[in-house]
Order: sequence, then C-alpha cells, then structure tokens
Amino acid sequence: MAKIDLPITVRGRNISENNIPTVCNIYIMLRKLIASKGDTNYLKNWELRSYHGYNIESIKSRLLTADSETQRIEIIKSHILDNFPNSFGPHFVDIYLVAYLTEFFGPGKSVFMDHLKNWVPNEGSRNAIRQVGLGDGKYLGLLNPDGTVKDWAFFEKFFSSRNNLFK
Repeated sequence: MAKIDLPITVRGRNISENNIPTVCNIYIMLRKLIASKGDTNYLKNWELRSYHGYNIESIKSRLLTADSETQRIEIIKSHILDNFPNSFGPHFVDIYLVAYLTEFFGPGKSVFMDHLKNWVPNEGSRNAIRQVGLGDGKYLGLLNPDGTVKDWAFFEKFFSSRNNLFK
C-alpha cells in the first residue's frame, strides 16, 4: 500500500486542538474488561477513560464473545472506521498524532515532543499522548514501533470521502 497524505483535519476534527492526554492504553483496559466478564465496576478510573474514549460500550458484547485477540482488534478497527473522531475521546487522535508527526517530521521521541509542543505546551501531557498513541497504534496494528504508519490501507479507508466525511 502506498503512502497517502495525512490531513490535519480528520472527519471534522482538527488534531491540533483539544488534546487531552490519558495514560491507560486499550490493551490494558481490554484485559481487565475481559477478566471482569464485562463488568465496568472493576475498571479503575484511568481504564474507564480508555473504555469511554473508544466508546467500547457499543461494541462490548462483541469484544467479550470474540474468539481471539485478532478478532477483537478487527472489531475495534471497524468500530473506528464506522464512526467520526468526535464520537471518541482522545485515544484515536493520539494514535493519529503519532502517525501524523512521525510521517511529516520523522521518527523519534524528541522529534515528536518538539513538534507537539506547539499544540500541547505541557511536557507531561505530550509524553502521555505519545505513550498512549504509540501503544494503542502498535496494539491495533496501525503503527510500527517507531510510530510510522504500518497499515496505510486502514488510514486510506478512514479518510475515504464516500460519505462526504470532510464536508
């Protein structure tokens, strides 16, 4: 799959605005959700932020009955493709920020931190965005370990204008 242009505004959401970091990644939250058989009362506050950030409630039963980790990942990726970024918390935007900045300015934590500081002044917040974006992106198979895009086909589908998503 060839590289595509990564826009700064995605389905009506500007990635340079309203970036609220959280420090729980989707993998940890899913492990806890599965272990508790879907009972969100067992999730810690930071795990609940990931749960709500990905709007997991709407796909929870499918995730809990999935036969494999691979199937759960595909359910989540389809869920992201079927919804607008404003339907989610910061988590998918964190993934996209890592991809966007890495593809435009190159890999590396210092490069990422330097370019993100124009949008997010607090260093701790920038660290949290990178940690969650890179962790979730790798778990979902969207990003390589250095933050570059691994699954260009996913991003191409995400940017598809078949539903006039940019208008």
